[in-house]
Amino acid sequence: MMTSLSQRQTPRARASGLRQMQVKQEETQMPLFMDVHTLDGAVSEADVSAAHAKDLETQGAYGVSYKEAWVDHKQGKIFCLAEGPDAETVSRVHKEGHGMVADAIFEVAHYA
Repeated sequence: MMTSLSQRQTPRARASGLRQMQVKQEETQMPLFMDVHTLDGAVSEADVSAAHAKDLETQGAYGVSYKEAWVDHKQGKIFCLAEGPDAETVSRVHKEGHGMVADAIFEVAHYA
């Protein structure tokens, strides 16, 4: 049986951990964004790799850094993680790089 982190830690330890996560987020120079693309049908790794390469070629002009991409092959979804000044700028890199604009984009925090 799994025990959640909150069940194993005292309230003081949980508070300390939350402060550490907040500091880690504050150390990030720019906000992180996760976007979601929904495509018709299956997605190949080659197509995702080619689109990601175009993002990498385009991102420097906008101060954006695409970090990673994940694919749900069966559902035809692509998830991209990028660091950038704002959601609109992150989206612009996709639009100019390969034309596939995300259906949704969310500002996210990374807690590790």
